[in-house]
Amino acid sequence: MTRQHPGFAEAPARFFARLLAWRLLTAAGRDTVVTFERYGMRFYCPAEWRGMSKLAYTLRDHGEPELPHLARFVHPGDLVVDVGAHYGSYTLPLSSLVG
Repeated sequence: MTRQHPGFAEAPARFFARLLAWRLLTAAGRDTVVTFERYGMRFYCPAEWRGMSKLAYTLRDHGEPELPHLARFVHPGDLVVDVGAHYGSYTLPLSSLVG
């Protein structure tokens, strides 16, 4: 449920503002790029209302609650394979961690 998501719980007003902005961008057919500040990476979001783009745009670094825990298991120089990678929401942070 959205209300229990850490990214929503941290800043619900920001979540709804971004959700509205994303709705307007998708209605206009405008792709955009957002920054995952924790990893210093940019994420391309195609203008599609459903899917990973909406999650990345509205929740940014908090989209996947597991990501902050990866650093406990993945270290510089490790070999990591993201099986099933689609948009790269795990691939980008993992690449930052392994160097």
